[in-house]
Amino acid sequence: MATRQGQALGRLALAPSIVALAVWAFVPLALAIYYAFLHYNLQDPDNTFYAGWSNFYYFVTDPFFAQDLVNTIALVLLILVITVVGGVLLALNIGTIVPFIEHLFGVQFLSKEFYYISELPSDLQRGDVFVVAGMSFFISLIATLYPSWRAAKIQPAEALRYE
Repeated sequence: MATRQGQALGRLALAPSIVALAVWAFVPLALAIYYAFLHYNLQDPDNTFYAGWSNFYYFVTDPFFAQDLVNTIALVLLILVITVVGGVLLALNIGTIVPFIEHLFGVQFLSKEFYYISELPSDLQRGDVFVVAGMSFFISLIATLYPSWRAAKIQPAEALRYE
C-alpha cells in the first residue's frame, strides 16, 4: 500500500497531464458553444454579431431538417453496427489474431514475457457493449446533425461556382 506522501507525490506528478487533458477537451467545447450563438459568414467575416437562439430556431425549422435527421440516423446506425460487430469479433478472437499478425509480418510486437495476450481470456461484457454502442450512437448523431443540415442547404451549382 502506498503512503500518503507517495500518493500526494503521484497526484502532483499527474496534475500537468490532467490539466492539459482538461484544456484539450473543454476549450473546443466552449468555443463550439460560443460560435453557436454567433451569426458568422465566411464570405464576410467582419460582419459577425450575436444571434442568440435564432441559429437554433432556424436549424430546427428548416424544411430539410427531417430528411437530414433520417439520413444521419441511418448512416450512424450502419457504421455503429459494423464497428460493434467488428469490435466484438476482435475481442473474442484477440488470442488468435495477435499471433497471426505477428507471424504474417515476422515480428513479435507483444513479447510473451510481458504481455500474456494468448493466455488471458477475453471477458466480453454484454452490458458494456450496449453502453458503449449507445453512447457512440448518441455522440455520432449529435456530431453529424449540423454538418449534414448545412450540406443539404447548399445547391450543387452554387457550391461549385467558387471552386
